[in-house]
Amino acid sequence: VAESLRRGMPPQAAFLQFLDIRNLHVEEDQPLRAELVAFLGALQTGAPPPVSGEAGREALACALRIEERIRKTLAEIRKKRKGLTEEAVE
Repeated sequence: VAESLRRGMPPQAAFLQFLDIRNLHVEEDQPLRAELVAFLGALQTGAPPPVSGEAGREALACALRIEERIRKTLAEIRKKRKGLTEEAVE
């Protein structure tokens, strides 16, 4: 399956039975603009915003954890590469 996906081909039919594939419609809009319009609309109407403050905090915390993991992984890769190049020189 992994090799098929790497080559850009769909997985074998036996694997497809485990997938729920749906086409999603996504509005073409600038994300920040859409966020601000929704927030202002909530302020004007008194309706709750589409995303609660708690959900926003959770999403931000998740994004920060992902960013930290990426930084750590890149540092580890750079350290390994540096070790490999130093060994080749010796």
